[in-house]
Amino acid sequence: MLGRQCLRLETIVISVIMLMAVIGTAAPILRRSKTISDEVLSLSRLETLRVIVTSPPAMQDKIHQLDISMGRIRSQVVEQVMNRTGIEVVKTSKIDDQEPRLRVIILVRNSPDVNGAISVAIHLAIEQVVYIDRLQRHFVLPTYSLLENMLVLEKKASKEVHEVIPRLVDRVIRRVEQATVNLPAP
Repeated sequence: MLGRQCLRLETIVISVIMLMAVIGTAAPILRRSKTISDEVLSLSRLETLRVIVTSPPAMQDKIHQLDISMGRIRSQVVEQVMNRTGIEVVKTSKIDDQEPRLRVIILVRNSPDVNGAISVAIHLAIEQVVYIDRLQRHFVLPTYSLLENMLVLEKKASKEVHEVIPRLVDRVIRRVEQATVNLPAP
């Protein structure tokens, strides 16, 4: 009797796990969602982007020492956006600096606790012109952002940064696609 109950319990547990796996696998295919945040919806129908890769001036020497190339990062991001989406990447502003921009900010700091390690923060933000009714004014503000923090050995910092950024950009691209599907043109 006890063996039969265990078998039944195992069958139920396995069925639940399989159902969760099917739902998890099918989730990217399920198109429309009722609970998409305004932050994500703000990415809908992006047609142009300006890509800016930067770091605070006080950190630029350290970034250079770590062999983290801002030019290479910008090229990676531009290529990835252009190859995966229909978004045009513009070099300079066409209309008074009004087009959305993808800003990548890289911050580095020596770890005080781990000798030979460096703390790296990568912040990706889509900045867009936003109108605030209360102030009756337009602003360029981040409407969507991602932040990745990592603690890496100094000698591996460049490799890690150059590997993480494409994954972060891919997450942004997926959100643009999700937003466009869920907030079609009027």
